[in-house]
Amino acid sequence: MNVQLWSNDIIMNFGMVLFFFAFSLIMAVFAITLISFFKKKQQQTFEPRVSVIIPAHNEAATIAECVSSVLSSNYDLKKLELIVVDDGSTDSTSEIAAEAAKKHKNVELIKSQHKGKSEALNLGVKKAKHDYIVTLDADTVIAADFIKEIVKPFY
Repeated sequence: MNVQLWSNDIIMNFGMVLFFFAFSLIMAVFAITLISFFKKKQQQTFEPRVSVIIPAHNEAATIAECVSSVLSSNYDLKKLELIVVDDGSTDSTSEIAAEAAKKHKNVELIKSQHKGKSEALNLGVKKAKHDYIVTLDADTVIAADFIKEIVKPFY
């Protein structure tokens, strides 16, 4: 039994060569895709400078825990600015935030007259020094990796 690899027909030969190259290219792309799928990707850290703004009005019961959760997060505190905007509180919210500002150089307290949450947020954004801004309610306690996860999509 004789097997003939080449035909006497030139179009048939061209078709076989073209098929061989196309098949080889498809298999190479498939192999590269398969390898890259199983290869572990090197994780790069993305930690931009972030300003966290907390507007607060009569939040004495919760502001300390909120500030504490931000400061105890696993985000680099050198890249973190925490701004508490006291929106004319009549309780001890301002004093609690001022105490945190005394203990931590990256915490700032801004006092304003009561104009509402949106005005307090706007004031905090105006005072923010960093390009990335996260806003939290004063009764929020964040997870340790919250800030890292929230800025990830911007990488």
